[in-house]
Amino acid sequence: MKTATFSPLNLVKMLALLAGLMHIALFIFVCVSRLSYRYELEWLEGASLIQVDRIIKGLPLYGPPTVENVPLIYTPIYFYAAALLSTVTGLSFTPLRLVSFFSSIGIGLIIFLTIREKTSSNLSGILGAGLFAAGFGITGGWYDIARTDMLSVFFVFTAFYSLQQNRRGASSLSGLLFALAVLTKQTTLPFPLFALAYIFFTERSLFSALFLSFFGSLAIGVGLLVFKYGNWFFYYTIALPSTHMVELSPDRIFSGIQGLFVYLVIVIILLLGWFAMDYKDIFTDPTKRYYWAIAIVASAVSMLAYLNRGGYLNVITPAISSYAILLGIGIDTLTRKLSAIKVEPVLARYFSYLPWILCFTQFFILTYIPTSQIPTVADTQAGDMLVSRISSISGNVFIPEQNYLALYAGKEPMFHNIAMLEIKGDFSREALPEWEKLKSELNRSIEEGEFSAIILSIPDTEFNLKENCIHEEFIEYESDEVFFPIAGNHFRPTVIYTDCQKKSR
Repeated sequence: MKTATFSPLNLVKMLALLAGLMHIALFIFVCVSRLSYRYELEWLEGASLIQVDRIIKGLPLYGPPTVENVPLIYTPIYFYAAALLSTVTGLSFTPLRLVSFFSSIGIGLIIFLTIREKTSSNLSGILGAGLFAAGFGITGGWYDIARTDMLSVFFVFTAFYSLQQNRRGASSLSGLLFALAVLTKQTTLPFPLFALAYIFFTERSLFSALFLSFFGSLAIGVGLLVFKYGNWFFYYTIALPSTHMVELSPDRIFSGIQGLFVYLVIVIILLLGWFAMDYKDIFTDPTKRYYWAIAIVASAVSMLAYLNRGGYLNVITPAISSYAILLGIGIDTLTRKLSAIKVEPVLARYFSYLPWILCFTQFFILTYIPTSQIPTVADTQAGDMLVSRISSISGNVFIPEQNYLALYAGKEPMFHNIAMLEIKGDFSREALPEWEKLKSELNRSIEEGEFSAIILSIPDTEFNLKENCIHEEFIEYESDEVFFPIAGNHFRPTVIYTDCQKKSR
């Protein structure tokens, strides 16, 4: 009977494996712990909830901007998926987060399968999935947020995985998945365009299947949406986003580089080392070449999305996913190349340890405190007290930064401030033509006393509420930290204007 012998190489591999598994466990623990949290984890989750609520109620998702509703600028597949799940679970943030959480699990599984098929190594697959899970901290804990991101990335990388199978049926499936990605978040469009160009030059026999499936599926989806919503669908998903400015200030560029490369500097070093030692094989091996090309495109798309005014680090998820695949495929190759360097055997052995030690170190650097990503009991209590307060107010309540709270309190929700800012032109060089009409409608609603109360995140500086509302009251919380969203912008309801009456003339 053979007895196991101690091996320093196996030890460092085990450390790297445990670190990767730890990040997977942390990600799942945090997501499950906050899945049913009643309030926002990120300040735009509420806007997503209202979109889903409108679908459930049979109200139009896209239409002219009004005080009652200004649609978000995203294509709708995520909202429809969440609405479908909500018919089973009931309307809350839970089904919206479940869509994102399961999408993230799916991305991790696709990364694992991609790596294992290329390397025949479960260890390498787990390391890749672990790096993706570790990206949870870099992106601000975005993997389960009630937003469109994770479902769109799941569709993209599942499409890339299917396309790699080199079969016409798989290519047709990829085309459908790419179309679903674009219909979930239109900024994913560069990925199917890249895939079409890549296949045209490398596997032209698959091009027609991919081309017809993608553009056919997309045309059907867009056609149905235009039939249902008319040109307003194009207005919100194409016209408005096309007005966004790209911010090229040094600070903004450095911040994007930091998210893409600095936080992952050890992974980048490992990948560059692998490329330097194996570039001939990378260019000739179809799988390696394919995923290196994807990583370059994903980095460019992520950086451009971040430089878009209003961009946040959630947009680097495609880049992180691609780096995770490369790490898993490359680490075994890099280990063999380093151990084969013609030096003293002892040095060669130490070289073989290096990639695994660096991998462990990268996981250690990306470690975060999980409890910092989980809302507290005090957060829930503060939200419950605020909803109770809103419920006690007779009449309409306008809460532009947290419009979902009106829904919780049994009121009709109005537009979300972020959607209004799109019309106002805060993300572009000037306001859109529809802004003057929306502004006039909002001012009239305030001046005519249509809102019994208005709740803002900062004291009013725009609407002259002190002229229309008798009382201005600052909301008291248990502490300065309670009831803030964990991810994204740091907003919470701060001031209530009440006894708002029709302006005397």
